[in-house]
Amino acid sequence: QVSAVQAASCGERRAVRQSTAKLLRLVLLAFLAATTIQASAQTAASLNAGWNLLGNGTSTAFNVVDVFGSQANVTTVWKWVPARTGWAFYAPSMTSEVLAGYASDKGYEVLTTINGGEGFWVNAKVTFTAQLPTGTLISSTSYQNLAAGWSLIATGDGRTPAEFNQALSLTPPSPGVIPANLTSLWAWNANSLKWSFYSPVLEVQAATALADYIAN
Repeated sequence: QVSAVQAASCGERRAVRQSTAKLLRLVLLAFLAATTIQASAQTAASLNAGWNLLGNGTSTAFNVVDVFGSQANVTTVWKWVPARTGWAFYAPSMTSEVLAGYASDKGYEVLTTINGGEGFWVNAKVTFTAQLPTGTLISSTSYQNLAAGWSLIATGDGRTPAEFNQALSLTPPSPGVIPANLTSLWAWNANSLKWSFYSPVLEVQAATALADYIAN
């Protein structure tokens, strides 16, 4: 019986290591040029098998186990912790003891809660729908004092990337002025397996500069 438990733990660890390696590859792709990642909010989130970038765009925090605790559906869940410039993660296949030990060994935190306004990654085993909390929607203007560096965030007001950039201005810019409130903005499309990218620096250069950069 002990051997069976140990074997199961080894299998879980292999799955999590594979999940971790894939996440790091995705993150490295995003970190090439960006300082901000935005994940828009949904109350009913449809997930594809593989990596999904989601966000809690409401003021209501939720328990990760309650929403993503199914071993049949989920391999791992991750969120970025800016205060320690590191990751917190959860794996439903692991017991609390194994999860805590693995996180400690790898320098992660154990992920228990997704707060309002936080974005997060889910590595799903299958296609399924997750019910996220309802509540007061997070406004883009609440990020006007966003710290420099990487942020994994969510909004609930459905603004376009250009509108989000405008909303970060403490003083509304003059008509036609594109403020440089961020370096770049990224979102992962789990259907096309591609990144969506926006940069106000490129938008202000020329009508096609942003599209040309993305195309190349």
